Amino acid sequence: MDKKFKKNILKGSLATSLGTVSGMVFQFLTIMLIVRYVSKDEMGIYSLILIVSNMFSLIAGLGLDLTMVKSIASSNERENKDVLVPVLILRGISALLFSGIFIFTGKYILHFFDDRISQFLFYIPIMFVLENFRGLFYNLLQGLKYFRQYSIVNVSSSFFRIFVVLIFIYFDKMDIEALLIIEILATIQPLVHQIFVIPFKKYLNTNITLETFKSIIKFSLPLYLNNLFVFINGRVNILIIGFFLKPADVASYSVATKVPVALKKVFSSFIIVYFPNLSKLFSEGDNETAAKFINRSLGIFSLVMTSLVLISFIFKNEIITLLYSDLYLDTALVAALLILNFHIRGIADLMGYSFTPAGHPSIPAKVNFVSSIISVVTSLILIPSLGIIGAAFSLLIMNGVSSVMYYKYLVKYDIKPALNELIRPLVLLAIIIGGYYSIGLEAIIIQIGFTIAFFVLSWFFIKDVRMFYIAAKRQLSKLIAHRV
Repeated sequence: MDKKFKKNILKGSLATSLGTVSGMVFQFLTIMLIVRYVSKDEMGIYSLILIVSNMFSLIAGLGLDLTMVKSIASSNERENKDVLVPVLILRGISALLFSGIFIFTGKYILHFFDDRISQFLFYIPIMFVLENFRGLFYNLLQGLKYFRQYSIVNVSSSFFRIFVVLIFIYFDKMDIEALLIIEILATIQPLVHQIFVIPFKKYLNTNITLETFKSIIKFSLPLYLNNLFVFINGRVNILIIGFFLKPADVASYSVATKVPVALKKVFSSFIIVYFPNLSKLFSEGDNETAAKFINRSLGIFSLVMTSLVLISFIFKNEIITLLYSDLYLDTALVAALLILNFHIRGIADLMGYSFTPAGHPSIPAKVNFVSSIISVVTSLILIPSLGIIGAAFSLLIMNGVSSVMYYKYLVKYDIKPALNELIRPLVLLAIIIGGYYSIGLEAIIIQIGFTIAFFVLSWFFIKDVRMFYIAAKRQLSKLIAHRV
C-alpha cells in the first residue's frame, strides 16, 4: 500500500473515530441516565418498540445503502452521478408503502410480544421512516468521503439527545412515551443537519433511464437479502426473548448489548473508511493492495478486540455497576460474552465487506442465509431453557460459523487472510481467561495480575503487538526530534 493511500485511511479513520467515540460518550451518559429513571419493565417495552421499528426500517431499505456507497465512491463518473435520484425515489416509495402496511397490520404483529406496545402503534412508522432516511444520508456522506462532516453530525446528534433527555428528566416526564418522543427528535436533528451539508445539487441527475433503475435494483437485491439475514442474525434473539420471557428480561439483554453496540459504532467508523477505499482499489484492478489492506485490517482489529474482551471478562461486575448500577448486575456475564461475540462478528464482517467491492455481492447473502437459520434454531432451543445467556451463546455459535464460511470464500477467490495471526490472539485470550476463572477469586490484585500477564505474553506471541510498539516508538522519536 502506498503512503498516500495509508495516509488517507488513517486520516479518514481518525476523523470518523473521534466523532464516533465522542458521540458514544454522550450516548452512554444518556443510557446511564435513562436506566436510573425508567423501570426494567418499561425499558423492555421501549427496547421491543425499537426492534420493531428497526425491522421495518430495514425492510423498507431495499439494500440501497451499500449500493449507493459503492457507486458514489466509484472512479466511474457516470456511475456516481446517476445513483442518487433513483435511490431517493425507490427509498421514498418503499417507506410510504411499508408505513401503510404497518399501520394496518401493526397491532397483530405487536400482539405476539406485549399488548401494552399497541398503544404506541403510530409512533413506530414515524420512527422507521425518519431512521430510513437518516441512515441513507449517513451512507451518502460515507460514499462522498465527507468523514469530517459525518463526525460532526454524529457528535451533535448525540449531544442533542442527552440534552433532550435532561429536559424530560428535569420536568419528571421520563416514561415510555417520553423515550419515543426523544427518539423521534434525536432522529430529526441529524437528518436536518445532513440535508444542509450534503451537496445534493451536484448529484441530482434527473436524466435517469429505466435501465439505471434496473441496474441498481439488480445490484441491491443480494445486498437487501443480506441485510435481512443480518437483522435476523443479530436481532431475532431479542424478539424471541420478548416472546418467551418478560419485558424485564428484554431490558436486561438490551442493557447487556449496549457496550457491544457502542463498539460496533466505533467499528462502523472504520468501515465508513474501509469500504469506499477498498471499493476504489478493486475498481482500479489493484487486487494485491486490496488483499494486503484486508489482512492488515483483520490483524489490527483482532489485536484491539482481544484486549477489550479480556477486560470485559475480568472486570465484568465493576463495568456493569459503574455504567448501569447494581440493578443490572445479573447481566455482567452476558455482556462479556456479547463483547466476545462482537470480536468474532467483527472478523466475519471485515471479511464479508470485502466481497461487494470485489464484485461478489451475493457471497454475504449466502453466508448470512446459513447464519440466520443457525441463529433462529439455536435461539429457539437455548433461550427458553437458559434465558438471556442462551441468546449470547446462540450468537457465538452463529458468528463462529459465519467466520469460517467467509474465510473459505476468501481463499476460493485468492484473497487469503493470515489465519495464524487471527487465531493466536484468541488462543492466548482463552488461556488467560480460563486461568482466571479456574482460580475462582475476584480480588483486584488477581484481576490486575492476569491483565498484566496477558499483555506481557502478547509481546512474545503476537507479532502485531511488537509491530505496533516499534511503529509507536518511531513516531514518538520523530515527534521529539521535531520539537527539539
